[in-house]
Amino acid sequence: MTHCFRSAAFAVVFVGLAAPAVADDSTVEAVIDQWTQNLVVKDYDSWVGYWTADGLLLPPDHPPVTGHDAILAYAKDDFASAGDFSFSDWTIEAGGRLAVVTNDIKWGDQPYKQVIVLRHADDAWKVHIVMFNTGV
Repeated sequence: MTHCFRSAAFAVVFVGLAAPAVADDSTVEAVIDQWTQNLVVKDYDSWVGYWTADGLLLPPDHPPVTGHDAILAYAKDDFASAGDFSFSDWTIEAGGRLAVVTNDIKWGDQPYKQVIVLRHADDAWKVHIVMFNTGV
């Protein structure tokens, strides 16, 4: 993965939310690598385990999807029938108890931009918010 520093783009996410430094790009990268691999091989039960209990998925043209059960149902319904995933142009910025990961994703034939917000809680990094759109 390529790491870039994009503080201007994500400053709003970190303002007022950063706690004492626990961030480590390599640890965040390892979590995202496993989360992504579970998605690619369609192991949605393992994939949802990387989410916070109150995780929020914001897919395009769809209402927000909140919590493990709803995210798992969405993945099994929508992701499973839409073809393969591929990812490129990764960036990671970690600070305090939050990390932001961006990438380009191709889902079937459709390209997307994706933003993933991770939160450090209970001594682990968990995916908290995922947003993607077709504005590529």
